Amino acid sequence: MNGLLIKLVLLPACVGVSAWLIYDGQHQVVQAKADHDAALEQFTAMQAADKAVSRLGTTTKKVAEPESSAEEARFLAGLRKHARLQGASISKLSSTTETYREDPTLPSSKDLVGLTRISSHVTVVGPYASLYKFLESISSSQRLYVLSDMRWSRGSEGNTLALSITRYVQPASENS
Repeated sequence: MNGLLIKLVLLPACVGVSAWLIYDGQHQVVQAKADHDAALEQFTAMQAADKAVSRLGTTTKKVAEPESSAEEARFLAGLRKHARLQGASISKLSSTTETYREDPTLPSSKDLVGLTRISSHVTVVGPYASLYKFLESISSSQRLYVLSDMRWSRGSEGNTLALSITRYVQPASENS
């Protein structure tokens, strides 16, 4: 009777428990491998980001140029140079200016009084790669520019990039 009990009950129970333990162990191994792969992917992404940041270096950008009659001409010459060096050209340009005034409702506005924001609406034409390099070139310049309202298009004359480039000019009195 004991031998029959072992064969009919205990042996299948042991086999079932063993199978469950093996399955659970395999599941844990699969989960551990998935966790490892995810961690490795994050680590690789972080390494790539670190390399990209180190390539950029620690540069300080000039936030605002001093106010002068030559500021606009220097900006335009620099913009044309950036475009030409990348194989593109400026086809249209217009600018609007706004000088900050003190706003009693905004206590921090005192720091901005006299600062002039100049938004230039620019259209650049050329091959796609040249337009992309133009954006990189402007973004990596020593002066801080805010690039916005970018619109890419392709027409019969090639690729066109229309965008706004905002820069700041500080009053001459702050430069003394």
